[in-house]
Amino acid sequence: MRTIIFNILSLLIFCNSVYCKKNNDRIHTHEKLLKPITNTAVIETKLLYHQGKFEKPLKKVIKILSSKEILNPIDSFYSFHTLANIFYNLNAYNTALYYAKKALEIGNRTNFENKPNDVWIAQIYHNIGQYDSSIVYLEKEIKRASSAKDTSSFLKYCNNLGWFYYKNNQKNKAIEYYTKIIEFENAKNYPIAYGVARGNFGLILFENQDYKNSLPYFKIDAELNRGRLWSAHFGAKYRIAQCYFYLNEYRKSELTLLEVLKNSNINNVTKKKVYLLLANVYQKTNQTILHAKYLREYITLNELIEKKWKA
Repeated sequence: MRTIIFNILSLLIFCNSVYCKKNNDRIHTHEKLLKPITNTAVIETKLLYHQGKFEKPLKKVIKILSSKEILNPIDSFYSFHTLANIFYNLNAYNTALYYAKKALEIGNRTNFENKPNDVWIAQIYHNIGQYDSSIVYLEKEIKRASSAKDTSSFLKYCNNLGWFYYKNNQKNKAIEYYTKIIEFENAKNYPIAYGVARGNFGLILFENQDYKNSLPYFKIDAELNRGRLWSAHFGAKYRIAQCYFYLNEYRKSELTLLEVLKNSNINNVTKKKVYLLLANVYQKTNQTILHAKYLREYITLNELIEKKWKA
């Protein structure tokens, strides 16, 4: 076991600056998954991970796996599962995949209660760009959710699978899964999934430069996810502003962007994009002072973001 523990501590030091960056993407596992674990140290690492801590559980897992202690299959699975999750959150996706495969190998030959589904490993494959593999694992979960009549998970996974196909340049398959959601009976009872599916469908039209027809899709996404999923809401509002910009409706683009800036929930990455598009709007409308103002805002914020990434 010692041979698989490479220089993790140096990677840990390198990754300190990204501890909090992946909060929205963290692979969550419910606390009930602690139930089958018998090793006290493994339980402690899972609890620490669920508290949003990475350094301490990482060191504890390494210590467990480097020791001469023999773990049962379930405790072994969760040790590697925790390592994969931690490295995923540190953006070390290839390392995360390495440990995920080890966990999966153990999990496939071990039956136990509350075993995590395959969504977590599908996410890792997605983040390293191995979309074919991410699709295979997620398709399994869609079948399971459908059989279990778990509508919420089914719609969420269909959205994710559509996105994986989109990233894999299989746009027709992406449209197929977005359409499954849009046409699903009572889909509007699941506003986040329905809104995101509309927005994702609109994105395909947008990339085909069909700005006029993509607008209604983005508007539904923005409306349904306001106050529910801010990342989707702001993404849709930004696309709406872009559509107006490319349709030469600069006033509408300006008003949409200014509305976004008034919202206190906006993050700096979105704000940066808004500043740049506003600068372009004012350049097109010959408003030199405002163009210069928002261009400066963009440059200043961009430099701030880059410094934080490098810190």
